[in-house]
Amino acid sequence: MELETLKKIIGLVFKKGKEDFPEATNKTQLADKIVASKPINNFLTAKSLLNYFNYFFFNIGKTPKPNEDNRDILLAYINFQSYKQFINNAPAIDYEVDVPYVIKNNDDLAEHNLDDNIKLDEPLEAKSSQPLYYFGIFGLITLVVIFVLSIIGMNNTSSSPITIHAKNFIVNDTNRIFPDKNTDFFKDNTAKVWYTHYNGETEFYNTYGIHPVTQEPLQPVTERIVKTYLVDRKEVSHVPLEKEVKTDIKTPDDLFNPSVINIPNSKELSLFVFDSIQNVDASMTNYLKQQLSTNYNITSNLILPNMLNEDVIKNLLSGNIKFLGAKINRHTDYVCIGKVRYSFRQNKILKDKITCELHLEYSILSTDTGQVIDSYSQMFMGNGSSKTNAQTNTLKKINL
Repeated sequence: MELETLKKIIGLVFKKGKEDFPEATNKTQLADKIVASKPINNFLTAKSLLNYFNYFFFNIGKTPKPNEDNRDILLAYINFQSYKQFINNAPAIDYEVDVPYVIKNNDDLAEHNLDDNIKLDEPLEAKSSQPLYYFGIFGLITLVVIFVLSIIGMNNTSSSPITIHAKNFIVNDTNRIFPDKNTDFFKDNTAKVWYTHYNGETEFYNTYGIHPVTQEPLQPVTERIVKTYLVDRKEVSHVPLEKEVKTDIKTPDDLFNPSVINIPNSKELSLFVFDSIQNVDASMTNYLKQQLSTNYNITSNLILPNMLNEDVIKNLLSGNIKFLGAKINRHTDYVCIGKVRYSFRQNKILKDKITCELHLEYSILSTDTGQVIDSYSQMFMGNGSSKTNAQTNTLKKINL
């Protein structure tokens, strides 16, 4: 989505919002009323809407990156059914005339910086008539608060995350933590730390919330995420992803596909992707082959289909490839084990669309050491006229 197009959408949203809620006296109040109204119904946070507005009209903050759901819900508010329809029929708009609370001169800029609640036609002198001692008292209180917070901050380490519960809370740098092996990730089997993947890194936070840039909800950590993160940071040596499944599986020579031969210096990788009921997911397997083929030579089926029984699958999903024995090196250098889960729901805004949520995670293990050398976990969303169509559109969004 081009930024100029998004700016026009945001401008039209605030223009309609002011028409719908003329009683709003500033952009913050207006954003609160807009997101609480139909069809948005708090699906988008007021903070996110203000972030868009401040970036485009005040040049404040980072470049916004709204997802398609946020875009579609904003378009629905201004009575457009699709992005294509908006591109073809977008009305003209004069930002300085039509969009409320846009700064037009330096006097307005001064008012904006002092107090967002000041009306544009309110004299600044009305604010300066308060006795000076109020400022002295306010300053003293501020110093006391800073002192108390600094004490709290010194006692707050990454091993003791603090959880903040608030609806649609947008996390920030003060919520981000950098955990180590002493961090309490779980309490009574419940996650105390949340994470997301952004710019190729795994970010951790001490509370549930919405990521300030992607606008996606954070996810509770899993054992797989924690252990992989600690191994990557060399905080600990290799740790099994889950409890290894102990079975009496034998590894006869005919377990492996004889046509799969490890070619020297070729970085052979064998791929397994299972769905929620432990069946091979052919669609996701094909997509991962395409994505991973830039760095690896993807083999055909390492294990013959008739040998891929329940015990073999359980061991693979646990991250245990040692049961395959030393002969696995003759066939491949690495094994990639993935899990995929799909869920579907009716789209709240586009009533004729179904939304697919795809949760993907995988780990790549070295056949020499049995250790994880790389891992990935992410959620993708897409819409379609049917479950199959929505799933296909979601798969197209995967870009590892």
